Amino acid sequence: MSKAIVILPDGKIIQEETSFDKFKDDHLKGGYIEMLRLNSESHAYIDEEGKIKNLPYNENATKLCGMLNVGLGKNDVIVGPMCIFGTLPLDGEDHDVPVSLSNAVALLVSPS
Repeated sequence: MSKAIVILPDGKIIQEETSFDKFKDDHLKGGYIEMLRLNSESHAYIDEEGKIKNLPYNENATKLCGMLNVGLGKNDVIVGPMCIFGTLPLDGEDHDVPVSLSNAVALLVSPS
């Protein structure tokens, strides 16, 4: 289990100890999972078929991808929940979310 950030479509942002399998069981309802590289220190999982399943728009996850220049298409958005983990080079495992990314996520919910 690693410290992760789960961004839900309803605006909730949860920091919790979880694993890929637990996130999948708790928040995704089957289907294919897509991994997005957020930066050199972190990655996220989303439902690859979220748009087909008509999952709700996830404003905070879409904003975060924009802030980090993840490479979404001009009109592309994130739908459904997103789970963020830290990444260590070359080991391919999920790790604790780095503080730098936790700070970026905190900016999403800060009053303007």
